[in-house]
Amino acid sequence: MESLRKMLVVLMTMVVTVRMVNASLVYVGGGKETWRPNVNFSEWSARQNIHAGDWLYFGFDKKLYNVLEVNKTGYEGCHDVGFIKNITRGGRDVFQVNEARTYYFINGGGSCFGGMKVAINVENPQPAPSPSQLTGVKSIKNGSPSGFGGLVLPTGTCFKICMFWHHLTLPRSSSTRENEKRLAKMEVFSLKNMHLWLITVVNILWSTAECREPVLHRVGGGKYTWAPNMNFTAWAMHEEFYAGDWLYFGFDKTRYSVLEANRINYNNCNDKNCIANITRGGRDVFNLTEARPYYFLSGRGYCFKGMKVVVHAQYPPPDPAPLAVRNVFPSRVLVTASPCFLLCSPPML
Repeated sequence: MESLRKMLVVLMTMVVTVRMVNASLVYVGGGKETWRPNVNFSEWSARQNIHAGDWLYFGFDKKLYNVLEVNKTGYEGCHDVGFIKNITRGGRDVFQVNEARTYYFINGGGSCFGGMKVAINVENPQPAPSPSQLTGVKSIKNGSPSGFGGLVLPTGTCFKICMFWHHLTLPRSSSTRENEKRLAKMEVFSLKNMHLWLITVVNILWSTAECREPVLHRVGGGKYTWAPNMNFTAWAMHEEFYAGDWLYFGFDKTRYSVLEANRINYNNCNDKNCIANITRGGRDVFNLTEARPYYFLSGRGYCFKGMKVVVHAQYPPPDPAPLAVRNVFPSRVLVTASPCFLLCSPPML
């Protein structure tokens, strides 16, 4: 009975939030090539929820535009002298926002005066939601691929759990005597009913969980790990790639390159007749648009030094089906305290 009591205490703090732990990739302006004039970046930025650890994606024509990080004064005055950092590489550039603060970006050469500037407010990662936040509404980043999703149970779902539990446990009569008898029976509340309640809760949570969203994978595991003497085979074996995900290649563009090749050229380290040259500025991204193997290598002989990788992209997992009878929770979820269960928590035995 003591172990059952402990289990009930755990159940009282059960999930109303299911979180993935990957950072988001946010398209600045809302599209793949929207770092350009005549885009309302202020309106776009006001609709975003960007957190420390997320990535910004700037897509633009590098022959015409650039991306400069500046301070607030430089942003307001469109001063492109004395900038903090020049993010411009190849026109498909990414920038990681590492801390919670306001970041300012402009385009140099006068286009800033035409509206090519944006202020992005970055917040700390969100904690578990408060009761007022339990609305069941998902935050969407204007279609930007994201790997950091969250589930907030709708009020109706919470009440389904509550009602099921009350159906099993609450007295069915207002008679004090009958209530006492029922409470006495609860002293020997069967573990079978306990498991039935647990399974129902898990099914409700899992059936309303969010679908997986695209993820940004750093090839090699770091910011600048597209380099020789890296075990890319081992890295790829520890990753799960799905259609829609993105690859990030960080490297020295004066020495290395990124070429998409077919299987034969990959095996032979042949850098001729490649499918696509991904090389732009040394911080380049590639979208896995379909479920198939992708083969990448570096030219100039570095492929023979291990600079090649095969990425097996799968179809995204389907919507989760109801779980079979199990005594454990599904993996890759984070259990956080739920005020909902304070309203319908099972009585202590």
